[in-house]
Amino acid sequence: MEDHEHGSWPEGQSEALGKRKRVAERRNYHRKECDVRAEYELEGKEYAALVKDVSLGGMCLEVSSKPDIGDRIVVTLLSGGKRTDIVLSGVIAYVLEADGCLRVGVEFDQIDQAAVDVLAFYLAL
Repeated sequence: MEDHEHGSWPEGQSEALGKRKRVAERRNYHRKECDVRAEYELEGKEYAALVKDVSLGGMCLEVSSKPDIGDRIVVTLLSGGKRTDIVLSGVIAYVLEADGCLRVGVEFDQIDQAAVDVLAFYLAL
């Protein structure tokens, strides 16, 4: 795919970027950029992640293991290196590999009121 402003995108990146733009256009909530450590569970295994942005509807994670779109994921936020009670579950909406980073979009499908309250407070800052 040719991007007239930036030249050609490397193989595979143009499709991923296009998908991410389409996801961004469908968002119903304001996202806030951040760098929050987290752990996530995917197919019974636990991994470390970094939350790059978050909203009441989802989040973007920087991860080291590539999931598939549609995979179920459970994310636990960390504070001071320890697990918190903030557990968010959802579905992988997109996977983007660019500049040596692997990022995934999570669309929340189950979120309890305590998590909503914490996220709403954080997003208001």
